[in-house]
Amino acid sequence: MLSRLIKFNDKPEFYPSWKATFRSVMRDLQVTPEEEIDFLIKFTSLSAQQQILSIKAASANNPTRGLQRIWQRLEERFGCPEMIESALKTKLNSFVPITSKEYRRLYDLSDILDEILAAKEDIRYQSLLAYFDASTGVTLIVMKLPYQLQEKWTNTAVKYISDHHVVFPPFRVFANFIREQSRIKNNPSFAYTDRNLSIQKQSDKTLKYSSRKTALSQTPQISQSSGKENQCPLHKTNHSMEQCRGFRTKSFDERRNILKDNNLCFRCCSKDHKQAECHSDVQCGECSSKFHTSPLHVNRPKIKTPYPLRNNGGENFTERQDFENVNNPDVNSKCTQICGQAYGGKSCAKTILVHVYLKHCPQKSVKIYAVIDDQSNRTLAKPKLFDLMDSIGTTTNYLLTSCSGKVQRSGRKVHGLVVESLDRQICIDIPTIIECDEIPEVREEIPTPEVALYYEHLHDIADHIPPIDPNAEILLLIGRDVTKAHHVLDQRIGFGNQPYAQKLSLDWTIIGETCLGKTHKPDVINVMKTCILPDGRPTLMLPCGSNLKVKGKIIDETSKNMMCTKTEIGESVFQRTKSDE
Repeated sequence: MLSRLIKFNDKPEFYPSWKATFRSVMRDLQVTPEEEIDFLIKFTSLSAQQQILSIKAASANNPTRGLQRIWQRLEERFGCPEMIESALKTKLNSFVPITSKEYRRLYDLSDILDEILAAKEDIRYQSLLAYFDASTGVTLIVMKLPYQLQEKWTNTAVKYISDHHVVFPPFRVFANFIREQSRIKNNPSFAYTDRNLSIQKQSDKTLKYSSRKTALSQTPQISQSSGKENQCPLHKTNHSMEQCRGFRTKSFDERRNILKDNNLCFRCCSKDHKQAECHSDVQCGECSSKFHTSPLHVNRPKIKTPYPLRNNGGENFTERQDFENVNNPDVNSKCTQICGQAYGGKSCAKTILVHVYLKHCPQKSVKIYAVIDDQSNRTLAKPKLFDLMDSIGTTTNYLLTSCSGKVQRSGRKVHGLVVESLDRQICIDIPTIIECDEIPEVREEIPTPEVALYYEHLHDIADHIPPIDPNAEILLLIGRDVTKAHHVLDQRIGFGNQPYAQKLSLDWTIIGETCLGKTHKPDVINVMKTCILPDGRPTLMLPCGSNLKVKGKIIDETSKNMMCTKTEIGESVFQRTKSDE
């Protein structure tokens, strides 16, 4: 009987099953209260064990009462419905999405769903877990499935809704669907994926690939003075002297002194030998001399570059790239399928057009843009909003924490602000707003109806996204202290990395990168100069005896009846010339 008992691991989601087994064994063994307390101490972990020992010591004269208090404490600590609900949600949120090659993990997801289904059968948890019977709870789980299973569940759910005339299938239908798919996808009799992949890999080995060089990147030549790079004595980093820009900017005498002080070769800058013993094959890039390298050229001109030297010398000749990466950290993609005069690609955020006013003065309503930010724990407003509301408020000091650090700020604080949706159907009371002048005003992130129109899964919400109001400013940031503003009532999810839409309490909004990349019409066209031979075949080479005329100047007059085309950046010039004419 005792072999049926397992040690409780202090996890609330396992408490109901452990308790049922433990109580069953205790009833079969017909133990006394003292013995049951001893078994509880043995088959619980450290956290619960310490509390049981404390209650046992306090109830030494009355074990029956002590046992009742112990079970009451365990229920409060591990059997509370809110704790079990939180544990199940945490387990779902931490579950990594399943790919098309990980169908075995469907069993793990099915086990979690069975735990939720078992908890829903308990009357204490029915109200807490009721959201799993709606799309709000199930959609978050469906997003962790491969695309093929998402489509299958959509068909299954639609059919169930049509057959049973309900709003959404109950959670048990979804749990049964996952259980059935885990059985189907892991049936070894129908395992085609591995076989197809092995055949594809074998066929890939026999394929031959070829490509034509289309671009040349100019990089400085570095002479191979030795088989391995030497550490730079100036910056103490793993780059050679030939790669050090700081060394090249010094005078010839300074360079010789550096080599002398560090016992380096005056021919190849290596450290393992002297100049008389050097047998390295070197060549100067300035004078083609084989007696020294480029950094040791006597009359070496001073390096002129707009990019500043770094502390490590700017080695590896990547100074321009590093300079641009450091000084241009923002990444803005404007190329998109929907580029043009009417619209350009952008990244949308939760920015909604709303009406705001003070509760005691609704006639002074102002239309502004509000940013819904769940990473902020308080609601903030720009000083202009306080001025528009004619509100003085009380001044308060607060600590503002952001990516740039923690800074002390001071601003006004006002109570009783009301945020109203654009159609004036929803009103949300904001208990307190604090003045902050550092709310980012990025109007390019405001969703527009054009974004919804260019994505098929967002077509039906295009009418709910208002056009950009040029007179409305971004003056409000709603944080987590206004929970109702963050409620997601509905959503539209696309495929892959497409933007998605959420219906919040105030209105619909679009989130994500709308640029599709490399599908736009380029503003500048670059084409190589092309000559057409008499037989109509194009060539990049100048034909022998061709009559080529570029910008009115005859380059070669030795032949007739030839045609050439020259295309320059942003324009095309087509010239047909005949020496007869």
